[in-house]
This record gives sequence, structure tokens and C-alpha cells, in this order.
Amino acid sequence: MGILDWLKPRPPLYSGGSGETMEDAVIINARNTPSGVAAEYRYVSDRYGRQDADWTPELQALQKPEDGRVYDMLRVRLKNGEIKEFYFDISSFYGRF
Repeated sequence: MGILDWLKPRPPLYSGGSGETMEDAVIINARNTPSGVAAEYRYVSDRYGRQDADWTPELQALQKPEDGRVYDMLRVRLKNGEIKEFYFDISSFYGRF
């Protein structure tokens, strides 16, 4: 990556849908797996507050449907006990470290 690449505008960290279903997944625009997974957790924190105070991760699962995309499902428990699932399209960074 050259110096001019750093000057190019980057897409927003996440875009797309609400994440409530795979068909309406949040698209994570990251360059590698560590920053992409961090963006997933940041998305939930932006919506529901602090991790381990306002919500707690319960399950994270990789999903590869036949459409060629790669998704991550994140299930969280809100502090009121409600369970929420979020679907993230992680195709942009899956397998890149």
C-alpha cells in the first residue's frame, strides 16, 4: 500500500442494513479480521451501550450460505434479559489477518 492509498477516502466502517436478518446484514468494511470483529462489537455498543454493562455477548457463529458471501452472527443478551441477534456481512475481511 502506497502513501497515496492512505489519502483516498474510505467507506464507512459499517453500512448496509439493520443486521436483524442475514438478508438485511450490516456490511463491515474492514481490511482484516481483528479490525472487522472489533467493528461488529462497536456496532452493538453504538446501539445498546457498553459491553459487559449494557449487553453481553452470548454466541458468535460463522455462516457461509450458498450465495458466496460470508456472515457472522452475533447473539447478545441485553441487561434487561432480552436476546438480540445481529448478522454481519464479513466478506470484505474474512480470512485476512
